[in-house]
Amino acid sequence: MANASAWFALGGVAIAGVLGLVTAALNHRWGERTRISTYREQEGRAMRDQRREACHDYLVATNAFWQAMAQLNLTAIRGEEVDRSEYLRAANNTLQDTYVYLTH
Repeated sequence: MANASAWFALGGVAIAGVLGLVTAALNHRWGERTRISTYREQEGRAMRDQRREACHDYLVATNAFWQAMAQLNLTAIRGEEVDRSEYLRAANNTLQDTYVYLTH
């Protein structure tokens, strides 16, 4: 009888050990999946933020270019002599640079 009880206790310990190992393995797998999912979410958020910033910069540069064009038009209406290419050079360069950044 004592021998059967010992084997029964040993069997219980073995089952508890196996269940512990299975639980640890599953927890590790689930933790790794959660880590990967969190990383991908953060990476996606960073890419969206970068795209949003590039689009914003392009819109700001476009607005600055058209404001410079409007100012040039007002200057021309007043009859003042202005070198158009020199007047728009900075705004045009900024607009082109932001366009290149946006499209790459």
